[in-house]
Amino acid sequence: VLTETENANGGKHFDIKLADKVNLGKDTNKIILDGTSGQITSGPITINTGSNGTINGLTNLDWNPINPVAVSGQAATEDQLKKLNDHVNTSISNYGFIVTANKAGTGKVTGNTDQKIGNGDKITLKAGNNLEVEQNGKDFTFALNKDLTGLDSIKVGKDGLDGTPGKDGVSITGPTGSAGIDGQPGTNGLDGKIGISGKDGKDAVSISGKDGIGTIGLTGPKGVPGKDGKDAEAKIRVEYGEKGLDGNDGANGETKTRIIYEKPNGEKETVATLKDGLRFKGDSAKVIDKKLNETLEIIGGAEENNLTDGNIGVIEKEGKLEIKLSKDIKDITSIGGGENKPKITFGDTSINVDAPINVGDNQINNLKSGLDGTTLADASGDTLKNAVNVEDLKKAITENSYNFKITSNTDGGTLSGNKELKDVLKNSTITLQSGKNLNINQEGTKFTYSLNKDLTGIDSIKVGKDGLDGTPGKDGVSITGPTGAAGIDGQPGTNGLDGKIGISGKDGKDAVSISGKDGVGTIGLTGPKGVPGKDGKDAEAKIRVEYGEKGLDGNDGANGETKTRIIYEKPNGEKETVATLKDGLKFAGDNGTTVIDKKLNEKLEIVGGADETKLSDRNIGINAKEGKLEVKLSKELTGLTSSEFKNASGDTTTINGNGITIDSGIDGKANVSLTSNGLDNGGNKITNVADGEVSDTSKEAVNGS
Repeated sequence: VLTETENANGGKHFDIKLADKVNLGKDTNKIILDGTSGQITSGPITINTGSNGTINGLTNLDWNPINPVAVSGQAATEDQLKKLNDHVNTSISNYGFIVTANKAGTGKVTGNTDQKIGNGDKITLKAGNNLEVEQNGKDFTFALNKDLTGLDSIKVGKDGLDGTPGKDGVSITGPTGSAGIDGQPGTNGLDGKIGISGKDGKDAVSISGKDGIGTIGLTGPKGVPGKDGKDAEAKIRVEYGEKGLDGNDGANGETKTRIIYEKPNGEKETVATLKDGLRFKGDSAKVIDKKLNETLEIIGGAEENNLTDGNIGVIEKEGKLEIKLSKDIKDITSIGGGENKPKITFGDTSINVDAPINVGDNQINNLKSGLDGTTLADASGDTLKNAVNVEDLKKAITENSYNFKITSNTDGGTLSGNKELKDVLKNSTITLQSGKNLNINQEGTKFTYSLNKDLTGIDSIKVGKDGLDGTPGKDGVSITGPTGAAGIDGQPGTNGLDGKIGISGKDGKDAVSISGKDGVGTIGLTGPKGVPGKDGKDAEAKIRVEYGEKGLDGNDGANGETKTRIIYEKPNGEKETVATLKDGLKFAGDNGTTVIDKKLNEKLEIVGGADETKLSDRNIGINAKEGKLEVKLSKELTGLTSSEFKNASGDTTTINGNGITIDSGIDGKANVSLTSNGLDNGGNKITNVADGEVSDTSKEAVNGS
């Protein structure tokens, strides 16, 4: 296209450009470029570049989809694509597969019609009773439910012969009943049960639920032949039972969950736990609870090397062990009244007081004449060692112009014999005598009285003044069956293996196993990981019942010498016997022919018989010796307020904080007493008195010499 115009200078301007429609070439090779319609035509081919965007006039219209021949780089036509589409639709509509239901082994089939699955049909995979199905994309996983319900029975092991008893195996019977393993007709409405049988076909272990109560039955190995020759058997269950020392989870804490096993005769035994034990009580009435494997300390408070033998007895009385002090105390070295109080020490032939015998400016009353009817001049021998009374002195003074008399008197004490004022004559002898359980030691004019080392005929000793009333002292699941047993389908069987139920943990190992081997039921337990040992293994044990050691009660074995026991066996073969609440301890005292039996959780009263408020500390020691606990009295008694001694004649000697009193028990006869007020000799002689100083300032006792 040529366009002519005039330019600004008046000259000609020619504008040359292509036309909107251009024809190139001719005939069949002619190419038309049409800018008005947006088409390009090259021979029979038209390219629509406008809104249609198509290419027309292509000649490759045919296509063989079964045996196609492709030209590389050549565009396909709609004709070819339609032929391919028609072929695919025909193939898909004719596509499909057949499914049906079938079984393997003991499986069960309900409906098995062939069903064709065509294009577009949906197959639904469902989980029936006690199954679950998990879909993960195209993966479908079937599994048993965690909790199986509605089952009538479970049988582990291959079927056996018709009409014969089953061998070792595991059977689980549900509440609606089922045919048994020996091929006999089943019954309706039975209680649920799991049974593990031995080779003889009898249940060695059974787990049952009757009226809502779960029970485990065990048959143990043949025990010692008894009157009926039966194996040991027991049914195990849990129920609320007797209160223990701890873990009482029953109503108001008065009962606790217990494992109970029942014997064939109906008698029940309760299994003890480590939270059971024994209860102990003394005079204070306070009960001490001690669990199994805990230590009860029986303490007297005295040092071991300060104890004596034979002074304390333990007597069984009315189910109690009474601790008593011997009437005849021996090998005592001292008796103390407590801190800052006098202490009496027993020597070989003397009684010594660690404080002076001071009469406190008081009189020695009722002192019998040391002359004993003789004159001072005639006194000789032991008479010269007697203590003199005032009358003796008076006589002596009268006879020798000494002018003093001697008599007896009391000041808070007692007087025995006749009180007389006697002159102590010249050459008269005043004899100081030691009465029973007393020793007098003369060193010149010094006379020392002391208690004998061995006190006899004493009913009590009281040391120290009376004080205030005291207060109490401080004080998963796998079931392994046999390789054959007679079953409900009556198939040929083979010899069986021992049955077993195993409950495994996350690591796949059995945590609990219940097995029956040769008619003996066993439960195997694996405990939690313990403290690392030399082999690093978990705790394990096998549990069964058998006749074992005789207990305190419930001895149902032959002649009552054994009883049904739960036994657990460790991996090394060592056996442990489980105790029950009918086991316990036996106690015996010095009267050893009498034995006190105390079952677990029963209380043993160890009674001394004394008033709780009148007890002392650290005077009784308890030592372990040759498997016994020996209760001994300390050699050095402290903190005592009173002690009483009696002899065969009826004399009573009381030692207390006030002093020593000797009561003959004879009406009219005065007591002998040694108190803070002085010595009241009860009208008796004081013999073997050392020579004392006779002067205006002397306060020493003098004898007849």
